[in-house]
Amino acid sequence: MRDTYTIGVIAGLISSAILSLFVGFARLLGLKFITVSETAASIILNNHLTDTPIGFLVGYVAHFTLGAIFGIIVAYSLRLTGKDFYLLKGIGIGAMAWLVSIGFFMRLLHIQLQGRNSPLSNLMAILEFIIMGTVTAIVVKKYGIFKTGSG
Repeated sequence: MRDTYTIGVIAGLISSAILSLFVGFARLLGLKFITVSETAASIILNNHLTDTPIGFLVGYVAHFTLGAIFGIIVAYSLRLTGKDFYLLKGIGIGAMAWLVSIGFFMRLLHIQLQGRNSPLSNLMAILEFIIMGTVTAIVVKKYGIFKTGSG
């Protein structure tokens, strides 16, 4: 696919879906942690609404929207820097997105995360962002067709 924006959106949506399956599997194993979609719902909605069906829906819509935006960033990054070392770049962009969103923007906006006191939630958040970066980079590498030279 030659359209960088579109392959980014598609890659981000695929990575969001795979991440949702991963989170579901982790929950089936009995792990209790706060997910990216739950965090997204708690940012948008009041606390008493986050564990309701509307909170679930809003969280997933936000999660997939952010996934699409993330995919666009990864696609343009690979277009500008090349597809070599795409896994490392995907992991790096995922880790950077985690640090910027959790470590900078949430503090800047004075958003108090429920999972700050939960080591497992924090570790899973890092892992979730790295999975998104990895999967997104794989999809962009496989299906993105970029011109050589001028990009």
